[in-house]
Amino acid sequence: KVVNADGSVSEEVSTLKIYIHPPFYLSIWAIIVYIILIGVAFYLYRKRMLEKQRVKFELQSKEDSIKKTKELNELKLNFFTNVSHELRTPLTLIISPLVNMIREERDESKRRKLEMIHRNATRLLNLVNQILDFRKIDQNKEKLTLSHIDIVSFVDNICTSFRTLANSKVTLAFDSTVPSLQMSFDADKVGKIVNNLLSNAYKFTPDGGFITVSLSVALRQRVGDKDSDMLRISVSDTGKGISDKEKEHVFERFYQVNGTEMQPQGGSGIGLNLVKKFAELHGGKVDVTDNPSGGTIFMVDLPIESSTTSNSTAHLGSLRAAPIITTVHQATDEDPDAGKNVLYGMSKRAHQPGESMIKKPVVLLVDDSEDFREFMNEVLTDYTVVEAVNGQDAWNKIIDRRPDIILSDVMMPVMDGNELCRMCKDNDETTAIPFIMLSARMGDEQRKESLKCGADEYIAKPFDIDMLNLCILNLLKKRKNVSTEYVITEADRKFIDEVNAYIRDHMSNPETSVESLSTHLCISRVQLYKRMISLTGITPSEYLRTKRIKFAEHLLRSGDLNISEIAYKVGFNNPRYFTKYFQDAYGVTPSQYRKNLSESE
Repeated sequence: KVVNADGSVSEEVSTLKIYIHPPFYLSIWAIIVYIILIGVAFYLYRKRMLEKQRVKFELQSKEDSIKKTKELNELKLNFFTNVSHELRTPLTLIISPLVNMIREERDESKRRKLEMIHRNATRLLNLVNQILDFRKIDQNKEKLTLSHIDIVSFVDNICTSFRTLANSKVTLAFDSTVPSLQMSFDADKVGKIVNNLLSNAYKFTPDGGFITVSLSVALRQRVGDKDSDMLRISVSDTGKGISDKEKEHVFERFYQVNGTEMQPQGGSGIGLNLVKKFAELHGGKVDVTDNPSGGTIFMVDLPIESSTTSNSTAHLGSLRAAPIITTVHQATDEDPDAGKNVLYGMSKRAHQPGESMIKKPVVLLVDDSEDFREFMNEVLTDYTVVEAVNGQDAWNKIIDRRPDIILSDVMMPVMDGNELCRMCKDNDETTAIPFIMLSARMGDEQRKESLKCGADEYIAKPFDIDMLNLCILNLLKKRKNVSTEYVITEADRKFIDEVNAYIRDHMSNPETSVESLSTHLCISRVQLYKRMISLTGITPSEYLRTKRIKFAEHLLRSGDLNISEIAYKVGFNNPRYFTKYFQDAYGVTPSQYRKNLSESE
């Protein structure tokens, strides 16, 4: 409004409109752009999240697929491994009787047929062994068990075996630049290396061809990251040869050389791969080249470590020495009271002259295979064979029959062989019985497990019957070896007197046992066991029971107590057990013994 000079106010109102334009970043177009960018960003974010979830899902699916594939492969490999283990027992029933039949056969034509069957059965066994070796390598469980022996004679013996069993139309020669070489190596794996290379050479060498096995020493060769003297085992043949292209793959798993018309039996494609793996386990290497005279030369280089001791096998030696052999003093015709002063009142029934010479040794055979038990019955003709189908059945028969030696399979229903062996070795009355494992499980871990349980020997199926017989004879000989030259010292007599005094003072207490006796004498149970065996020829528990039975016989003569009272008086909780042990010692029950005494009076 306008105010005039006279102070009047005009009614007219004048206006001025001012328009302020927004900055460009707040303009309509900018806002539209913002909205579009937000939409694009949301779209990209969602797309990225979906892509991330898709990748994560695919990765998880791939991992699940790999895991399932691995589990499926593991199941397959376990299946093949278990089947391979099971095949070894039937192979035993094929190869072992064949060896006996070949030895006894006089007809040359039948003998050749039997030898052909034996060769193919042995080849089947080698294939089974390759599957088991493949499995152990695949699981990285294959380890070296070193032995310090002469490798020259070792390889020569393998060649001699091949000359006997393989194709006689192919000439096999052995050559060595050194007459002998003591070195540390795994005999089983080096043997498989040489066997695989020789088998491969025989497949590709035609009739009239030559195979040469050579040993040579190379000084200070570089293998890996160290220098070492190397032994080279070369196996050359005059066969078809291998092309340069195939040489690059010949040591790969499952790879087989094309054009195998020379080997109609085919192959598994893992033999040479095992050769490479076993050589690398020793810290060596393997190579293949052409034979100048035609054919192929396979070369295996192994480091020579002559100063290496066989640490890997030391623990086996200690385990094998662990079982304690029980010796029993027996009376002789010249001295019917031999051992009387040592045994301090042992029953004469337990030492009848010549009793062990009249009866055949009792062998307890434990195996769930009826065919195997039947075959072993035919083989073990020098023994009285008692059969058991599993560990539990065997344990019951051990208590009743007290066998001289036990032959047991490992894998059995109800109770396996390892558990049976552990029970036998933990029991004072059965710990001295030699225990031999006969198992199709040939791995070092299975062997160690059985030896830890106390087995005296572990023999893998199929086995040589002659070797088994020698093993049985050696163990029985050790068990029956009477320590007649042992001199009783004054300290030993005091020890026995102290044992007798403790038993006499605590005989009526049923809690009196080997444990309480060892605690009283301040020695371990193992030390007590060893010392009692060396002095009396029986275990501490048998000695304690013998003293109780002897005192019970004295009480029966007095006639003041009834049978049950006498049983409790000498420390038996159950009169039935007392009757059983008394009858074992004297041949009659306590009541019959008392009756006989009264009649004689």
